[in-house]
Amino acid sequence: MGAGISRRTFFLGTAVFAMALSAAYALILTVLAAAENATDGWGLSLYFWSPGGIVVENPALLALIHCTLLVLAATVGLGAGAIYKRWGTTGIYVASAAIVVLGGAGMALIGSLDSWGTVFDWFGAQPASVVAVGIPLVLVVLLGALTHATIRRAVP
Repeated sequence: MGAGISRRTFFLGTAVFAMALSAAYALILTVLAAAENATDGWGLSLYFWSPGGIVVENPALLALIHCTLLVLAATVGLGAGAIYKRWGTTGIYVASAAIVVLGGAGMALIGSLDSWGTVFDWFGAQPASVVAVGIPLVLVVLLGALTHATIRRAVP
């Protein structure tokens, strides 16, 4: 922002760059997974680029899964940067504590209702595209909107 560009331009440019980089990495990961699958795990049944939870027969879907998860990670990073720019170290500590407390409270609630089986059954019944693409995309949109709102009020 010290280069004279607006916060909106900086945020948009960073987001577009993160999406392009995620797409490039997703393509590389998909090619490596295809090579790994073609050689039966490099001849040793070792699967690194397509681990057990992400075994997808359709290469386009695998690339989309990789890309979506990488964009989600970049969005979380953008959000952390916006929090730090707006509120400093204290903001990072408060946000981290809030995530731990809310996550712990949610898990305690699910446990007290004895509903972990229901949660796992629901996730198990969903196709890979919903769990690894749909849910992360919803999170990307929500976190992106929150990050944009946060960065708009950051002081240079």
